[in-house]
Amino acid sequence: MSTPRRIREGRGLAAGDRLVTGDGTATDAEAGTAGTITAGISTTAVVRHAARTILPQCVTFIEQYVITTARDPSGETPVNSESAARSATMASVVRRPHLPSTADQRNFEPASEDPMYPHLTYPEALVVGLIQGVTELFPLSSLGHNVLIPALVGGSWARDLNVSTPESPYLAFIVGLHVATAIAMIIYFWRDWYRIIKGFFASIGHVVSPAPGTRRWEPQTTDQMLAWMIILATIPVGIAGLLLEHVFRVYLSRPILTAVFLALNGVILLAGEAVRKRRVVHDDQQATADFEKVTADGTATTLTSTTRQRTLKEQKIQDASLAAQADQRLTGAGWWTALILGTMQILALCPGLSRDGIVMVSGMFRGLSRQDAARFSFLLSAPVILAAGVLKVGDLMGPLGNGIRGQVLAGSILSGVGAYLALRFLVRYLSSNRSLAPFAVYCMVVGLGSAIYLAVS
Repeated sequence: MSTPRRIREGRGLAAGDRLVTGDGTATDAEAGTAGTITAGISTTAVVRHAARTILPQCVTFIEQYVITTARDPSGETPVNSESAARSATMASVVRRPHLPSTADQRNFEPASEDPMYPHLTYPEALVVGLIQGVTELFPLSSLGHNVLIPALVGGSWARDLNVSTPESPYLAFIVGLHVATAIAMIIYFWRDWYRIIKGFFASIGHVVSPAPGTRRWEPQTTDQMLAWMIILATIPVGIAGLLLEHVFRVYLSRPILTAVFLALNGVILLAGEAVRKRRVVHDDQQATADFEKVTADGTATTLTSTTRQRTLKEQKIQDASLAAQADQRLTGAGWWTALILGTMQILALCPGLSRDGIVMVSGMFRGLSRQDAARFSFLLSAPVILAAGVLKVGDLMGPLGNGIRGQVLAGSILSGVGAYLALRFLVRYLSSNRSLAPFAVYCMVVGLGSAIYLAVS
């Protein structure tokens, strides 16, 4: 009987059989050592055979089982992709190296990111925070820039700052920026808001106990009327924001569509500029009449050179008097104008369309001067932005805010400072009756350029 047959049948070696060792040399087996040699050779052959054939097959089977069980019966939705990826990684350690097959690449689910990992860096927070603060007050659409900038930069910016991603921490970050912007606006207009809030509570007192000879539900002062006009104008956009938030965030916040909206915003501003040019003489006469009235009341001395020499206190008194004159014209526009301007804010829920720009232009079409329309737009923005931030503050304090609260604080501070400085500049810019054309050209160039770039890239 041959040596291989003896080994397979477990009979060992007989004396005189030839034995080929591991180094290729042949020796004669002795009868006295046949059993020992048999056991050694049998064990070695089995181990080598298992290592070369059985073990890789087992590992391949385990890996395929892990990938298969990580998916639901339909084979489309991962059930526990993190566990699957971890098990597959452990299996790949013992598997002999080879290029993954096409099926492996198609079915493999990457491990999910640690929810505690900060998805927002400080440079991202500071840049986006500053842009948010500036563009929120300028007629340039802050939300449009928040969508376009990450898409244009790409890389980690596009991943970390994607507003359309479900449960995105970027949403919590934007909440903080909006609250900071609203606070900056309230600080800038704090005297006006003091009068408006005081008028609101006075109107409530009048409803409870009306003065003799007055109507219970009729506002008695300009401040009372303006307070309720702001409330009325806020209702439509508030309802639309609650009901259509998912639609605007997921379906209308795509970068290319946002770029188109930004270009359309430029067209809207050009339409407003055309209206301003037709009313420029009327608006200048109105501004001069307001200043002369303030001068006649004793709150200012002259109209030209000595204006620059007034003390800061006198300047504030004059600004307050001019604001009161503007509020009288706003309340004279009536409830329908407030409702229409408030409803137009719904369009600004589309990223790329500016809230301030739309309200300003709509007010001009309703017969308001650009300065009065801009003032009403600024007063409307604060409660809308603040309410949106308050409704989403739970996201910031919840799991979505984990790991990014420091970045949110840094970006919010910069956003608030930028908003305050931008508001000061814009009020003076619009008061000098300067053109909206630069903002319109910017929106059209950036919008069309971004759309083309994103479409071909």
